[in-house]
Formats: sequence, C-alpha cells, structure tokens
Amino acid sequence: MLADETEIVSRVLAGETACYGEIIERYKDALYRHAYRLVRDEDEAEDINQVAFIKAYDKLHTFDPTKKLSTWLFRIVTNTALDHLRHAKHQTPLTDELTARIVGEGISPQTSAEYAELYRAVAELRPRYQVVIGL
Repeated sequence: MLADETEIVSRVLAGETACYGEIIERYKDALYRHAYRLVRDEDEAEDINQVAFIKAYDKLHTFDPTKKLSTWLFRIVTNTALDHLRHAKHQTPLTDELTARIVGEGISPQTSAEYAELYRAVAELRPRYQVVIGL
C-alpha cells in the first residue's frame, strides 16, 4: 500500500471520516468498471459500488496495511456483485436493443446469431460462473 494510503486509512480509523472521501475518489472509477463487467448493468454496477464502499468503510478496521488497499477493495466489490447476482437471480435477457447493438458492430448475421446464442448460454449459468466468463 502506498504511504499516503496508509496515512489516509489511519486518519479515517482515528475518526477523521472525511478522509474516506479520498479513498472513494481514488478508486471509484476502477471499481465501477469492475462491477459493471460483473453485472453488465450500469445502474446495478453503481449500486454495487456504493454498497461496497459502505462495507469497506464499516470493515476498514479489519484491513491489513501490509497489503494493497486496491486488492482489498476489488475483493469487496467482487463479493458484493456475487451476492447481488445470487440474491437477484440476475439474468440479463437478450433484448432487441442488445441484438441491434451486436449487429451494429459490423459483424455478419451468422456471427451475430452465434454471439446471441453464446450470450443466452452465459446468462443461464450460475452467477459465480458468469463472473469467470465476464473476466
């Protein structure tokens, strides 16, 4: 962990809760992108990010400062996304909009149909297997 991250974490734990905003600003975009790759929905990714930052704040006292803060935060986002997928029994349906987007990428109808079939098959997998394929 970077020296300034150690200081920020220490300050938050000492009661300077406003310093937590620096952690959020530093990691929010990367964690959002990670959450989006896992759930494939912008709104859900944003919600997962918010929940993950709250969980991280609540559990900051358990963070091991000899490890990287980013790794710890990414694990929290991953676990939060998996929980969300499990509880929501999330399956992204193949919509006309998604099909149009796939076709609009300049690929052949044959390839587009194969992508659609693959997308449907992945959507039927258990959430933890969807995550592996999404990575």
